[in-house]
Amino acid sequence: MLKTRKFTVDFPVTITGKVRNVEMREISIKELVLEGLLKIKTS
Repeated sequence: MLKTRKFTVDFPVTITGKVRNVEMREISIKELVLEGLLKIKTS
């Protein structure tokens, strides 16, 4: 089940204009990990 959504205007693309899925995946993982860390409550 999808928990998060992000709307974007720009996508990483190659010289020929194809969307770079691997790079998008890496960016998403980094953002989700950082978002998850921000939600951790500390005492």
